[in-house]
Amino acid sequence: MQDRDIKAAANIVADVLYRITRSEGRIHCSTERRILAVTPTKSSVGCGSHISGLGTVRRLQSLAADGWTATELARRAGKHKQFIVHLQNSAPSQVRLWVAAYVRELYSELKELTPEEAGLNPARIARGKALAASKGWLGRDYWDEEDFDDPAFQPAASDNLPRNDLAAVRRSDVEHLDSFGVSPDEIARRLGMAESTVKGIVKELRAGERRDRSKAAA
Repeated sequence: MQDRDIKAAANIVADVLYRITRSEGRIHCSTERRILAVTPTKSSVGCGSHISGLGTVRRLQSLAADGWTATELARRAGKHKQFIVHLQNSAPSQVRLWVAAYVRELYSELKELTPEEAGLNPARIARGKALAASKGWLGRDYWDEEDFDDPAFQPAASDNLPRNDLAAVRRSDVEHLDSFGVSPDEIARRLGMAESTVKGIVKELRAGERRDRSKAAA
C-alpha cells in the first residue's frame, strides 16, 4: 500500500508511520490495533509492491488443469492471454501485489464452476487438460484454498491416486459423513479439506446434482 493510504486507513501521522518502519521506540496499543486492522483494498494494490508468486502460479495452473483455457482466463481477468501463459509457465518467484489480487479473485470466481458449465468448447477443454497434465499441473480437487500459498505444501499426488480417483475418494468420504448429519465445518476438519470445498460437495449432493467429475475430466 502507498504511504498515504496506510496513514489514512490506520489514522496515523507520517512521523509515526516512518518511526514504526524504522523500528524506533514504542507505540500505543491502540495504534497497533489500528495498523493490524488495515487490509489492502482494490484501490491500494496497484502500487507495485511484490509478494511471493507461488500462490498466483498454482491457482492459474490449477484452473488450466481443470480445462480453463488461457484465452478464457485472460478474458475474464481483463488481461492479455500471453500474460496468463507467462505466469503459468514461467513460475516467477515474485509477482506484483495487484497481479496476485486479480488472480485470487479470478480463482474464487471459478472454483465452483466448470468450463463445461461456462459453455467452453469441449475440444479445447480436452486439449487444455491434456496439456496441463503433461506438465504435471493439478486441478482444484488436489487443493484447499490455504494450501496454494504454502511453500511447504505438496499436492496430494503423493497419494499415488490419479486425480479423478482422488476426487472420487474425497467426495465419497464427504457423502458418508454428511449422511450421518456431520456438519460441513466438522467434515472439513476431519478430512483436512477446505470448508468451502466441502460445502460445495454437500450442496450438490442435497440438490441431487452429483456431478461426475471423472466424466467431466475425461
